[in-house]
This record gives sequence, C-alpha cells and structure tokens, in this order.
Amino acid sequence: MGNNIPSSVLDSHHSDGITIMNKQTFRVNTGRKNQVLLINMTLRALFFTIAIKITSEFIADNPFIGVLTSKKSLTDICIPNDPSLVMWSLNEQQIYWRGKPHHKVPIICSSGCDIRITWSKKTLNIELYVKSESGKIQTDNVPMGELGSEQLWPVFGATTVGKNTPVQFEILESITQQVELHDMTDAVRFVNAGGKISVSEDGRQVYRSNKDSGNSVALINRVLAHGKHTWKLAVISDFGASIGMGLATYNFDLSDKYRNDPLTHVYRHQGLYIWRSYRGHLYSNGTQLSHSLEPLGWQSGATVTVELTLDMREGTLEIAKNGRYLGVAFRDIRGPVQPAIALYAGYEKEIHLIEFHSSDDSIEDVVESDRALVKKTEGRDSVTFDAISKMGKLVLSEDGLTLTREREHSGNAYCLLDITLSSGFHRWSFVIQNDQGASTCLGVAREPITHNNKSCNLYLCRDLYVLRSFQGILYAEGKEVRKGLSEFWLSGSLVEVSFELQPRGGVVRFSVNGEDQGIAFSGLTPPLRPIVGFYAGMEKKVTLVHYEHIHLDPPNSSSRQEQNKVHTDNTHHSSKQHPMPLALGPSKISMYYSTCMVCGSPVDVVALPCKHSYMCAEHLQLGRNCLICDEPVTGVWNILLM
Repeated sequence: MGNNIPSSVLDSHHSDGITIMNKQTFRVNTGRKNQVLLINMTLRALFFTIAIKITSEFIADNPFIGVLTSKKSLTDICIPNDPSLVMWSLNEQQIYWRGKPHHKVPIICSSGCDIRITWSKKTLNIELYVKSESGKIQTDNVPMGELGSEQLWPVFGATTVGKNTPVQFEILESITQQVELHDMTDAVRFVNAGGKISVSEDGRQVYRSNKDSGNSVALINRVLAHGKHTWKLAVISDFGASIGMGLATYNFDLSDKYRNDPLTHVYRHQGLYIWRSYRGHLYSNGTQLSHSLEPLGWQSGATVTVELTLDMREGTLEIAKNGRYLGVAFRDIRGPVQPAIALYAGYEKEIHLIEFHSSDDSIEDVVESDRALVKKTEGRDSVTFDAISKMGKLVLSEDGLTLTREREHSGNAYCLLDITLSSGFHRWSFVIQNDQGASTCLGVAREPITHNNKSCNLYLCRDLYVLRSFQGILYAEGKEVRKGLSEFWLSGSLVEVSFELQPRGGVVRFSVNGEDQGIAFSGLTPPLRPIVGFYAGMEKKVTLVHYEHIHLDPPNSSSRQEQNKVHTDNTHHSSKQHPMPLALGPSKISMYYSTCMVCGSPVDVVALPCKHSYMCAEHLQLGRNCLICDEPVTGVWNILLM
C-alpha cells in the first residue's frame, strides 16, 4: 500500500486529548473521555479511502473512526452522537449514522490490524476492510444514504478510555480522487516583478551579480487560485544567505519604498509569504512567524534543490530540500497567489527553475505579461452606474454609485456600469447593503441584452454571465454551469469581480468577503460590461465601492525584453566564499567582502554585533537592522582595505 500522506494531515492544533506522535502516528491516551482528532484534510464526498494501522492493543477502550459532514470546532464535536458524524466504533463493532446506531459489522479489530475505509457516492456504500497480522481478511459493505454534503472531514475519537495501555494508530494512506499533476514546465517562466534582478531569455534562470544590490522580486508567471501545484528550484549560488522563496499575492507590486530603500527588508512585504535562506525564518503578511524551518545552507560549489508544494484546498505550502521534507511553512493561504523569489542585500545569487507541475493545465491561469510593467490608469471615481442602461424598476443615487430596488418594486431589473471590458485587467467591488429575498446577480453582460420574458428570471438571460446571491450558483448564457460558490446576500457582504483579457478570451473571477471563488467564466469574447441585476421582489441596495483598470503591456514589448535580458558582464560566477564570519577579526574581513551590499562601492564598515552586513559608511546606520539576520545594528567596525 503506497504512502501518500500529506505532511500536514496530523496537527496538534486539531487535536483535543489525542497525542500526535509524528507525521503519521497518533495515540489515544488513558484516563480521559471524549478525545477528538480532526484529521487535517478535506475530502470530496464522491469517493475517498482512509487506511490506518493499529499499532497497540485496546481492550476496554472505544475508539471511533469516521467523517464529519460539516466542519466544526473540536469542542463542538460530540462522539459518537453528533448528528453530523458517520463513524465506526471499532470496539462495539457498530456503525453510527448521524449520531445513532445504524448497522452492526462482524469485524474484529486488534493490534497489528490494517484498516481501510472506502466511501462511494455512486453505490452509497461504506466498504470496510481489515487485514490482521496473520493475513486474515475481514470485509463488510454497509448500505448508507446520502451524506448531504459535497465535502467531508475525517475525524478520529474515543469515548471511554480506561487504565489500559494507550492505543496507538498509524495512518498508512489517504486517497481522495487522485489529483493528476500535469507537467507545465514548458509553459511557465520567471518574470521580473521589480528591482535589480536579471531573468534569462528563456525565463528559466534568475540571476544577480556582485554589482547588484537592494530588494528585488521575480515571479513565476502562473496565478494559482485552486488545485495543487509543485515546483522545483535549484539554488546555484546564495552568497550572503539572502534569498527568500515562497509566494506573492496576485498583482503583487514592489513599491518604490522597497525598490529605492535597500535597507527596507523585502521579506517584510505584506504581499509575500517568504521562507528565508538565512536561518529558515518564515514571514507572512510582513510578520515573522513563531516557527521556522531549516535554513537553506548553501555552500560554494554545491547546488541545493528546493521543492515547494502548494495545496490551495488545504491552504498550505510545504517545503522540501534536497529531497528531504522540511515541513509546512504556511497555512491558511488564500489565493490567488504566484510563486515568488525575493532577493535582498548584495552578492551573487542564481536560481534555476527545474520543473513545474499543476493539477490545472488550463491556459487561463497563466499570466503572460510582466507585472512590473503594470500601471493603473483609472480610479473608482471615473466609473459609475450608467443611467442610460438602467432597465426595470430601480432607483439610482445622485452620485451614480448606489443602485436601489424599493419595497414596492418587482420583476427583473438591471443596470450596467459605464465602462466597456475589451482589454487589459479590470477589477471592481460592490457592497451588498440590502438583499431581501436573496435575488441579486453580479457579473458581466454582452450587449444588446435581449431578455424580454417577464416570467423568466434574469439569470436565465442568454447574454449574461452572472453569480447569484442565493446558493452561489453561476449562470452562463442562460444555463446553470456551477454551484457551491459563496453566497453574498447578507448585509455588508463585499463582492469583488475581475475581468482579464487573455490569449484565449476573457476570464472572470469572483471574490466574496475576501475568499477567492476561482475562475468563474473563461474564453469570453469582448466587449462586455459589468452588470448588477435583480429578480423577484423585496428591497435591494448595492453600492459600487472600487474600480480599477490596469493596462497590461504586450508580451513582446521592448521594455520587457530589456528587463529579461541577462547582461553579458553578469554571466560570470564569483569564486568568493561566504563563510558567515561570525568570529573573524577586523583585519581579515576585507579578504571576504570588498564592496558595499547596498551600493557596490568599497566597504568601510561592518555591522556589530552580528558582523553580517558589510557596507560603506553612508549605508550602514546605527539603529537599523542587519540585512542578513535582521538584528539591530548597535555598533560598527571600521575597515581598511588591504
């Protein structure tokens, strides 16, 4: 049986009383009731398998294995009588369905047994499979009903634990519908997102010479909002131990503050999730996390491979180094994001993109233009609702930003924004101030809108691509195409809509209260216009609160070619070592560092007490933090170059 356990499947934050032993092993303790372990993964209700091995004996104990049909906090789970639980009592030989006994199973479990539980939505059966150490196999098919949920959360629990030896379990395997990862290596490339950094013409190498300094960021040109993705990097050089690897939020912008002030640390940028090569520190939203991973540990003459795995369903980014797993770097990641490389301080760096695999091979998520060339050209004040396009019983505010349906109004009604979506990237946001009856639609429309059937709800119009506030259902050209997105009928809900013209047509995305809903529609032919529509009756009120239009420079623009060109004088490799000389005397420092990490001019001083930052007198300041270790600079050594 293969081992494909996600590294984050067992987490002490999801356990109440049950002890997490390691990545795969947990233990039910003695002398405590109602122990709960929520296995940290989400399963599709279509099909899943969980395999567990009992590694110690239990007698009077009563362990349970099952799933939750709705996610709850640990303190709210009542085992086995919770109405959202489907569980198997290993000691009672009983299946519990929604908190009540459902079916007896003639299966005896003991130490050394391998257990496999499989749920099939097609057959509405739970298949139980137990193999003892002697090789004896016991099976049973338990008839079940609909679970009533598209997602499930595995849970383990125990109710009565006596004075016996603690019961230990090991997760052998967890299989949902197998996620197929497509090789997208040829379709992705590095792009320069700002700062002094060179990208090779084929987009596969990021390079920084000894003459470069300050903050810079390179992105992989793929926007990740859902699915699973893994990419492998080779770090060829990391003099100064000042590389950050991780993620950037979509539309990441390296502002002038970070470009022009090299003493401002890029890993503290609020738009980055960064694992630093120095000491393995982790930064999210500009804040250093309490935990860290192993540092990169690059040494001259040796290449370090780093593999990053992003699971958008779990919201986790995992990191492995030279094939060895380091751990989960970040949790609760919300998309869309892009893979990122951040460089700071000075000295030579070189990173190669080896491979990129993704569960989503659609072209819509590939961004072909350099985000460093993006410029905002319009603000919200330039856009309002278009009174001329208003149809049906609606009231438009004087400033053109609020659309209201009054209590006595009914029937289909809509209004367009006074913009046309034909190129570039557009993003706009609404606040739902009132949506009685949950009958609001937001999205885009193709003119002319030919919806004339008063008996047919607005979302069934063949000229619309919209998301309904009720049940979060998507409609395209009058047909339901997807359900299960977030609802937004509650007062105060914020809905963001974006449109981007890509090589294969326009792409529309939604975000509800900060939660990205993924790609809603793709391959749309412009021109289109944003629309707000109502059907049914009751009061409605929607306000436009933000709009921006970003012009994306053509992929083959001369400025892009210039940015991505590797200059010939930067292609040599320095032979200097980086020994991190924490104990070197001032007379020897100059033999390792000769140029300022900020401006490249001759070194005058070195930071104390850490002795990491080597700069000219102009750039090393007392009270500022070291560019390498981030410790405060409390003093300096003056250096005379020999």
